[in-house]
Amino acid sequence: MTQRRRWTADQNESIVRNYYKITKLEENKSDYRRPLHQAVIEENPELTGVREQRISDQLRVILNDKMINDQRLQKIRDNISSNLNSRRDNMENNSSLITSQHTILTPETENLQEADVHPFIIESNTPVHTLSLTLQPQPDESVIFTQASEPQKTKQ
Repeated sequence: MTQRRRWTADQNESIVRNYYKITKLEENKSDYRRPLHQAVIEENPELTGVREQRISDQLRVILNDKMINDQRLQKIRDNISSNLNSRRDNMENNSSLITSQHTILTPETENLQEADVHPFIIESNTPVHTLSLTLQPQPDESVIFTQASEPQKTKQ
């Protein structure tokens, strides 16, 4: 016969905190069990042998049996909400509109003063990287030169 696990207050709060974080305060409750299990085990290595289903069951018990009082649950929710809003604000601040050009040199245009220049726009929510691409015709093959830069920090 296996011995019943005794869950600590810290472990219970870890489960609830990670549940709120993963479900974005219960806005998206689909497919949360695996990420919840991974996050709880990462924070609580002593729970390594505990299965995904058991952690989900413990979450249900915590919420249904009010093992964490309403004030504490609200404080956890507020903290997660603040963190989610900060992340969203950071993503919006890092989002940028990049305008770039690429030049296509063909045997017909390589001797012209102005080559065929095609502008394009990229909207990005990730750090900005610059990539330069140059195509130059060679006798029997084409050579592509690329040059990339580190992400540019946005001014705030």
